[in-house]
Amino acid sequence: IHEILMLVIKHFGFCSLTNKKMLVDLIIVRIIEPASKFHSLELLEEFFNTKYMRKDFYRYLREFALLKDKTEDKILALAKKEFDFDFSLVFYDVTTLYFETFQSDELRKPGFSKDNKSQQPQVLIGLIVDAQGFPVAYEMFEGNRFEGKTFIPIISAFKKKHGINK
Repeated sequence: IHEILMLVIKHFGFCSLTNKKMLVDLIIVRIIEPASKFHSLELLEEFFNTKYMRKDFYRYLREFALLKDKTEDKILALAKKEFDFDFSLVFYDVTTLYFETFQSDELRKPGFSKDNKSQQPQVLIGLIVDAQGFPVAYEMFEGNRFEGKTFIPIISAFKKKHGINK
């Protein structure tokens, strides 16, 4: 399955995002078995005999986070080519992701939790998908933000970024 998913990832052009093989391996193993990033590192070793050190993961994490715009550009190119995506219809959804800690920061804040974890810090994720449900963009918001106040900012930014009038 690793080889097949690697071919798909190469076809979509995601290998060119970074020269760090760890990112592609994490993507593959999380498709196979969604889990935390640390558990994914363990699964890579268990399933594919591929070992990465936690310190390397932490070292690369900031670089991976900076790939958001490049990743979205690749996804949009793929959606246009493979699914005839034309920006005419998108759907938007919001979810919360909580953290196993009680320490907040500027992004991770307690708020209304869909997981009934309102005392723990969380973030809001806003996701834009095409008519077939293919994800084309996302944005992260503070965990205490009301989800109704995320719709207009993310859709407006998406329209501006891609020059969409309708």
